Amino acid sequence: MAENALVLELETYKFLLRQGKFLCQPLVFLNACQSAGGADELRRTFNLPKVFIQHGAAAVIATACPVPDMFAAAFAKVFYKFFLRGQVVEDETTGKKFVKIMTIGEALRATRWYFLKEFNNPLGLAYGVYSPAGYRVRM
Repeated sequence: MAENALVLELETYKFLLRQGKFLCQPLVFLNACQSAGGADELRRTFNLPKVFIQHGAAAVIATACPVPDMFAAAFAKVFYKFFLRGQVVEDETTGKKFVKIMTIGEALRATRWYFLKEFNNPLGLAYGVYSPAGYRVRM
């Protein structure tokens, strides 16, 4: 984990809008069909992740194509597990196992890889992060 990583605080009670801006900088997970925009006229001019960023969201995760509900739910569950709990890894020199706390970019990559490796399902590649990839959760 990078020592200079940006920090996200996940406190839902501060998830309010005042004068068009969030009080804190939330992580917004848009687990819906083509929330990142698309080819038709409306989505070319209205980019939902961009709107959330303009209103003060620290990070937005969104999809670039339709994602079935069952996959979306499973993807979100695995993503939050990696992002909030980290991943057990083995130290290459000592062989000892430890929990590595992940940045948002690492958690998204690990989630994508999980679905590719475990289920041969590339649909996780439809998810993108709209922020610096170095955000992590404050512990």
